[in-house]
Amino acid sequence: MRHADLRRPCVDLPGWESDPRLVRPATRPAGEAAPGLTPRRVTLSFPLRLGPWPDIVRGVYRYGNAVGGWAISLNVEEDVGVALAARPDGVIAMVRTAAAAVGLRAWGGPVVDTAYDLDDLPFARVGLDPIAVGQTAADHLLRLNRRRFGYVGDAATPTGRRVGEGFVGRLRRAGFGCEVAPPGVFDCPYQVNAGGERAAAEWLSALPRPAAVFAAHDALAHRLAEACRTIGLRVPEDVALLGALNDEFLCTAAQPPLSSVGAPLVAVGYEAARVLDGLMAGGPPPAGRIEIPPFGVVGRRSTDPTAVPDPDLAAALRFIRDHATERVGVDQIAAAGGLSRSSLERRFRATLGHGPLAEVLRQRVDRARYLLAETDLTVKEVARAAGFSDARHLSVTFRHKTGLSPVQFRATFRPG
Repeated sequence: MRHADLRRPCVDLPGWESDPRLVRPATRPAGEAAPGLTPRRVTLSFPLRLGPWPDIVRGVYRYGNAVGGWAISLNVEEDVGVALAARPDGVIAMVRTAAAAVGLRAWGGPVVDTAYDLDDLPFARVGLDPIAVGQTAADHLLRLNRRRFGYVGDAATPTGRRVGEGFVGRLRRAGFGCEVAPPGVFDCPYQVNAGGERAAAEWLSALPRPAAVFAAHDALAHRLAEACRTIGLRVPEDVALLGALNDEFLCTAAQPPLSSVGAPLVAVGYEAARVLDGLMAGGPPPAGRIEIPPFGVVGRRSTDPTAVPDPDLAAALRFIRDHATERVGVDQIAAAGGLSRSSLERRFRATLGHGPLAEVLRQRVDRARYLLAETDLTVKEVARAAGFSDARHLSVTFRHKTGLSPVQFRATFRPG
């Protein structure tokens, strides 16, 4: 089941990853119940040592603060018995092991799972739409004009399988095949693993180049970037690398910095809390897993679109990347590439399938998407920062390109 108000934006978001993620103020102090009501005790069970999962926690707190009357405790241990010792009224968890599932089921209270690591759990489930994650990744890499693709994921989990299905399926519909990495290529990406490094090096070396590779999450992409450097493959010139979840620590620490499918994890946490609130009030569980699509791709160096064989076109693309939010015209872009207007237009359309001004507008809209999803800037401030003349210009263009107004987009991906 997909979130009723969500569509599937498949976009590229240039890397304004340093923008602050500000939390809106609560309507009532955290933990303070409405007059006459007993606070609801909610326990969160999350392995915060791994991945960008604090954003889900942030979304839960945002919901609890907004409605009031929630007393939230956070458990970061894998043992759910520690979480249940708080005697909660409800639990939001990443159920990653059979033992955790058994313990929560035996407890018998309302549970919302946000992990999707196990099949057939008897709990309400809220999380990212894995098919849409794979499709968004494929759309991004297809725009790089590569013809050879690879995928690295975890086939042992429902998430890994379905992300791969979305990625490979989208490529096949576009007329391309995909080399899927065999088991053993970084099965444990958060740990040093000599066997995984050798397997990754062998697999990457065998890929025809230039290639584009999607890893199901950023820890895998980070390891692949290290393997490329070890065997002398250039990223993105020989292998463009894309991860998922936009873990800013892993993405920005990698060399080069990694592009990643942007995951609205705050929205996942907020929706999980909303579902748990209904369950704790005695309501029925949702019919199926609630799936929230990604908001796009946060672009960094590992999939730099200026890495094209044509040096003049590459110079023009770099100029657009550096000046898209300014007042730029075709003559300036052509001059940056040392080309005539007609040659510029011809090379753009032959390589990218659209003209230079369309590329400028795409980058402006993509920046607006990022700012709306990841910051608390007003729509007027977003318009200015993204290069639009005013909020009305942004709103008209944004709705035309996405089917949503800026306000609707923000309500979807930055709730509360």
